Amino acid sequence: MSFKQERNVVIVGAIIIVALAIGLPFISKPSDSLIPNFALSQLAFSAVAFLIVFLTLYFTIVQLRKSMAKPKLKVTFTKDGKTETEIIITQDRKNIHHLKLYLINSGNAITKLFQVEFEIPIILKPSFNRAIGNIIPPYIPHKPSSNSEKRIFPLCNDGNYPVFINSPCEFHSLTLHSEPTNYEEYKNEYEILYTVYGDWVETQEGKLKVIIKKQEALNATG
Repeated sequence: MSFKQERNVVIVGAIIIVALAIGLPFISKPSDSLIPNFALSQLAFSAVAFLIVFLTLYFTIVQLRKSMAKPKLKVTFTKDGKTETEIIITQDRKNIHHLKLYLINSGNAITKLFQVEFEIPIILKPSFNRAIGNIIPPYIPHKPSSNSEKRIFPLCNDGNYPVFINSPCEFHSLTLHSEPTNYEEYKNEYEILYTVYGDWVETQEGKLKVIIKKQEALNATG
């Protein structure tokens, strides 16, 4: 039920309650004795008191719903929400891979202030390009992770570029580098973990997957 429908229900309910509180003594045709009149008066006052409590509870719930509205951000490689991508690594030369990153907000609130921290394996030699797309977050240099094989890259949106609901926007460009000297060390796939911090209560987490295709294996199957 929409807010407008709920509002109409509340208004109709309030009219019915007030009508009962005012008209019940006349509808019931009370006697002239004091006790029945007093009882009916108590009933009318109780009905009005119930109306006040009911309206107070309703508008409290409405405010609570508004306060619970929050964005839900997901990082993807494409506008249609893909979280996996494939890169080719050759044995005889260095490779550079430019991967676009998008933000998709599937929550129920628009957001401007947030920070996304990526945890990326060092062997991929990651770096980020600035000022692309319609979001230009300030760049913060990487910092050590609790895992010695990874580095953390915190990227922040400073409030100038809102992320609208269900409207994918280009966030950053991630560049990965592969070296021939590390050819034998590369695994079949790597996970890029990320954590989203914002002006809401809990953090949000997710992951991207980078699948490695070695040139030698491609030649052997081709």
